[in-house]
Amino acid sequence: MQSKAAQAETPALGNDDGANRILLGDHFLSGRGFEIGPGASPAAYRGVEELSFIDKRNREELEELFNVRIDYAVVTLEEARAICRQEGKRDFVVAHHVLEHSPDPIQTTIDWLALIRDGGRFFFSIPSHMNSCEKDRVPTPIEHIVDDYLFERSGDDFESKGHILSFIDQWTVMDERSIWYAQNGVTAFAQTSLSEMRRNGHDLHWHTYTLPVARQVIEAAAYFGGRRLTWLLTENRANGHYLIGTLELESGVNPPTFLIAHREHLLRALGRLGRGTSLERE
Repeated sequence: MQSKAAQAETPALGNDDGANRILLGDHFLSGRGFEIGPGASPAAYRGVEELSFIDKRNREELEELFNVRIDYAVVTLEEARAICRQEGKRDFVVAHHVLEHSPDPIQTTIDWLALIRDGGRFFFSIPSHMNSCEKDRVPTPIEHIVDDYLFERSGDDFESKGHILSFIDQWTVMDERSIWYAQNGVTAFAQTSLSEMRRNGHDLHWHTYTLPVARQVIEAAAYFGGRRLTWLLTENRANGHYLIGTLELESGVNPPTFLIAHREHLLRALGRLGRGTSLERE
């Protein structure tokens, strides 16, 4: 989890997700940073000098989505990269309940971590596999998420579309009002759900994370990005995972053991692909 020193210094967490975020942000973050996907409640931490907000939607789109006035300026990820090139990378990046919306979380995390200076920090929180919005879904294994990265899958690929039905079913079980067509009878529900699987461009919870897999996603992203990761805190509270760490540039970073194991799995599959065919000689 984290060192004894870090454990001793970390504030005690409760069951209020918002309060936990503030406690941890106040404790671990300082300087200049970015928040990814601030939504209607952007972060405010006492040690922060400057915080810029990144979203795929502009201010008008966010106001329409959340039906509130958005008082902060929004930049795209590409604009954030330009800021880093001009002014230097930031001290930290924070993202609360955003990563689960990515069909390729490793690549997404690589992009986020690239905004952090050498020695900087990240603070991510996501729903846990025990959260009411996830608890009956099958938790996603790290091998699937690694393959999403290796094969550059989007939410429109076949392998991702299978997650759509489990998301629809889970949110219907949680509260049938979450899915408007869940109240129109079994046949209409099934037909519309299948139609939603065929539709592209979804924004939903693609994967369901246990804490170990959430850690592994970030460890893989740090490795592929050539950074050495040191965990400061990984903890589950209030049905959410909290993950905080620091990153340093380091040449020759050793791959995590789970990536080595998956590489061997893929090599065995590649051997079967070429066995007894002309592919062996390619």
